[in-house]
Amino acid sequence: MARRTGCGVWLLFWIIIFLTALILILLNREKFDKYIQNKNFLKSEKTLKKEKKEELKEKKYGEEILKEEKKEEFKGKKNSEEILKEEKKEEFKGKKNSEEILKEEKKEEFKGKKYKEGILKEDNKYKFTGSYENSKIRIKLYFTKYIENEDKLKLVEVERIIPKTDTPLKDAINYLLKGPTEEEYREGIRSMFPANVKLLDAYVKDGIAYLNFNSAVELGVGVSTINARLYQIVYTATQFESVDKVRILIDGAFKESFSIEGISIRSPLGRLNRTPIF
Repeated sequence: MARRTGCGVWLLFWIIIFLTALILILLNREKFDKYIQNKNFLKSEKTLKKEKKEELKEKKYGEEILKEEKKEEFKGKKNSEEILKEEKKEEFKGKKNSEEILKEEKKEEFKGKKYKEGILKEDNKYKFTGSYENSKIRIKLYFTKYIENEDKLKLVEVERIIPKTDTPLKDAINYLLKGPTEEEYREGIRSMFPANVKLLDAYVKDGIAYLNFNSAVELGVGVSTINARLYQIVYTATQFESVDKVRILIDGAFKESFSIEGISIRSPLGRLNRTPIF
């Protein structure tokens, strides 16, 4: 009897222990589940291996993605560097082109300056057949006079005393374009130039005076009139010892013929070997 009683007590003790543990588990189920999961008590060895493989695959896949992202980042960085290099190259080219353009402009400016200095030197070479009076010089102008019994035009020479400058050739031609004085006009002296004729430029090179007029210089008709006009220019310009012949330009261009009459000016014109009568 006593033996049965002892067995019953022990059975009751273990039942109480089991129930107490069950109650504790139920009360702390979430913590217990996490503990079981962490300890992998409920998983088989095969399951654990499979999960480790999956975890390893995910890790490896993640590393590959990271590598790809780094590659893309590197490519993007490299592309940015290349773009930056190209931009710098273009900027350098643009800068270089600007510098070259500036150099060319300076060269052109220097050439223009040198050209003007050359013209000034040529002008300074002039020697005058007239006489000097203090700050003035005596020049000759050539106009025309009508010869009734021959029905022709003859060049006649008149004189002017003008201020002395560094450009006597230009001054002489400009005074020629002004025409005869009132007194000369009363004496029958005429100019064959139409109105509004202008001398645009004048310089001397190798004994040839290059005289650039506007297009008004070609206006008018009549071979005698046009020839007389041309030689008014030639004789006035060739009074200077440095000028042997004259080349006429119209608005900066060389032409082969002059006016509607088509008189040839292809070659430089010099003084005639005869009396200038037209």
